[in-house]
Amino acid sequence: IGVDGSKWTIRDVKVGRRYVWVVVTAHAYSRGGIARYDKINSTWKTWGPEAFGKIDRVDFNSFDAFDDKAFVTLFDAPGGTKIYAFNSSNDSWSSMFSLGIDGGFIRELHYFKDSLYFLVNDVLNTLDSDNQISPIFDCNNCTISTDNNRDRLGIIEWPNVIYIFDEKE
Repeated sequence: IGVDGSKWTIRDVKVGRRYVWVVVTAHAYSRGGIARYDKINSTWKTWGPEAFGKIDRVDFNSFDAFDDKAFVTLFDAPGGTKIYAFNSSNDSWSSMFSLGIDGGFIRELHYFKDSLYFLVNDVLNTLDSDNQISPIFDCNNCTISTDNNRDRLGIIEWPNVIYIFDEKE
């Protein structure tokens, strides 16, 4: 794939209209990274640990991508969890938000309607295009998902409560 290593473990794959995004897990045989396949030009582009300010390896927590928009979280001790955004104008990644080590752990990251949705300490939050974080509601035992076209965002709170946000809201 172009990400350094002799063996790769794929953690996540997101398929869009133009791009296929792949997250490669870091382990003894790979330093980890992200690869993107351009379906139109039949080319791969890769980003290893250096793209995220790391030297030896990069370990991602959550990832989401939709066409040329991509976001990833990683734990950056001692700074806490960071969200990186892909900048399509220069094919690079930049830190867009940090949550201090005492602030909790970001998980279940999803891009929907120009905002990021994620869970921190069992609270569903949104991060808007101005990088403002807003808690939405308490969400014990939740999981978040989006449909392939990003028309709907679903929050499932076990055992049986489902919330749906759609394009019409």
